Parts: sequence; structure tokens; C-alpha cells
Amino acid sequence: DMDPQCNASMILGKLSPFEQPKTIVDLFTSESNISDCIVPTKYKNVDMVSSHMDLFAVKTQITGTTEGIVGLRKKIDKATLSKYDFIFIDCQPDIGGALVTNALVISDKYIVTVGAEDVFGLRGIKQLETAVKSVRESINEKIKMLGVLITMADYRSNATSVMIETINTHFKEGEVFETVIKRNASINTAFMHNKSVISHDGRTPGAVDYSKL
Repeated sequence: DMDPQCNASMILGKLSPFEQPKTIVDLFTSESNISDCIVPTKYKNVDMVSSHMDLFAVKTQITGTTEGIVGLRKKIDKATLSKYDFIFIDCQPDIGGALVTNALVISDKYIVTVGAEDVFGLRGIKQLETAVKSVRESINEKIKMLGVLITMADYRSNATSVMIETINTHFKEGEVFETVIKRNASINTAFMHNKSVISHDGRTPGAVDYSKL
């Protein structure tokens, strides 16, 4: 979890981010490797490295340094890479910042998420494309976009229809996921209980959308 808001850590973790023995912060401030910081979650076959609010301060410290670009890459050991089928990195919506750059440097693919009524999200997409191009040309030539995920869609709103049309126009055919995550109260309700929407109630529209994705 590379987001200092710690949302994923609170939903997945058996402990709060403040009680975890080691977190993502340790990867940037100590000799710890990723395998040293991995903890089990509430869910079978899912482990995580927890985030922490101190990551806000770490981000400031590493900006403009080597750790601001490849700090995370130096901490990923082969044992971890061979153990897991997939490693997901949850990033904060801070395009081009040190934390996002670290994530892009070590990733094979990335997913762009954009709110269906977030007019500023389109600006963020352009900034992200610039950041990815820079990383691809200088460090990680293999990184590719897996897809664009539209979230918080309310089909009763004209704004949603306009944004979805704009997003589909901006990207090539096949680049936007067919599945759209519709605005649904069940998602927020699950988060209030520190659960994933699927484990909270897999029959709700929010759970169905994410299962389709």
C-alpha cells in the first residue's frame, strides 16, 4: 500500500497500520526488504505491506533523491517475486510524485482509474501519461497500460455520460475496461466496516461490478 491515507491497509489488515510491526515506511528508512515487511491479511491467499501516515513525510524526504526513483526497486527480493502470482501496488492520486514514480519503475502494467464525474481526472490522466513516458524512456521500457477503469458512474447523471464518452474518445479501442464501477452505497458501507465490498455482501451491485472486473 503506497498511499499514505492507508485505506487499503485498514480494509485488508488484521491490525491497524499504526500497530503493524513494519510498514512501507521501513522500505525507505531502513535496510528492510519487502519480505521483511509482508504481513498476512484477513483474506486467504492475500498478504500485504501496510502503509502508514508517516509516508507523507517520507515522500518529502526522498523527492529529488535516488530513493525517489528506484528506492522500492532496490528492496524487492527474488524470493518475494517468486512467491506471489500477482503483486498489486495501491498508489495515491499524486501523479508524477516520488511514490508513484517508484511504483511505475517496478511495475509490468498499470491501471488508470478515473471517476465518471471527475472533470479534473482527465487532466490527471495526461499528467500520468507524461510520467509513464518518462519512466519508460529512462528506466522501465517494458511497462504497459493494462486498462482504464471508470468508477463512481451514475447513469442518471448527464455528467457521467459525457465523461464516459470523453474517456472512450481519448483512448484507443480496447484500452478502456468494458466493466464500469457504478456508484453504489454498498461500497461505502463495506468500507465503513473495514471490509472489502465482496466480503461484506457479494450480492450487491458494487460487489458484482468488481467481480466482473
